[in-house]
Formats: sequence, structure tokens, C-alpha cells
Amino acid sequence: MDLLEADKNWEKSIFPKVLKLAERLASEAQRQSQWHKRMNSHNLNQSGSRVEDKGLSPGDRVYFYRPPTQQEVVRRGRKAKHLAHYHGPATVQSQVQGRDRQYNITYNGKQFKRDITLLLDYGVVPTNLLTCPPFDMNR
Repeated sequence: MDLLEADKNWEKSIFPKVLKLAERLASEAQRQSQWHKRMNSHNLNQSGSRVEDKGLSPGDRVYFYRPPTQQEVVRRGRKAKHLAHYHGPATVQSQVQGRDRQYNITYNGKQFKRDITLLLDYGVVPTNLLTCPPFDMNR
């Protein structure tokens, strides 16, 4: 087998495609990493809104991010993406020791620890979103 024939066989094999895919995935991972760095450097939350550094005070009411558990998905018979991801209002108890942007919060007697980017101020959520739809959310 000469060099040209080996080159043609290489081109026909799956290996060049795997290498191209690996390059694409590496560039996509780098792009995603840069997006996260940009969001963190500008103090943006998941929706792209700026998070002010004024912080929260103990006693403030907030909504917090808590994705549905697998048990909730099964119990409600719906996909996770159709269930509520923000819950509240919860009460801010204190700031996590040694952390500027993390808070201890209480909701329904349970303690949670969340970063400020995963908290929404109670006054920010429109009141028309707080009303329950006509079906039972607690089934």
C-alpha cells in the first residue's frame, strides 16, 4: 500500500469525521464557557437581567429557583419543563458566612441556600402571575 492509497482510505474512513466533530464540540464548549464568564462578570441572572450588588436583607421576601424533582414529575404526570421552577415567596434568613452573593432562605419550614442570581425579588414578579390557574396545582 502506497502513501496515496493510504490517504484515500483515511478520507473514506470515519476517523476524519470524528476529528471534525471533536473540533466542533470543543469550539461549542469554549463558546458556552465564554458565555458563562460574560454572565458572571456582568452580574447577570439567567434571564440576562443585571443583578444589583446591593444585596438582600434578612426578612426580605424572594422567589427562588428549585427545579421539580423526579417524584413531582411522576406525581403530576407532566414533563419537568411544564412545572414551576421558581417557588416562593421565601424569606431571607441570613447571608452565607464568607460569601457575598449567597443567602440562606426559608420556605415552608425548609432551609435552602441560593446564590443571588437564583433569587427574584418579591416585588419584581407581576401580581397577575401570582394568581392560580383554574386547575388544581396541588394534585
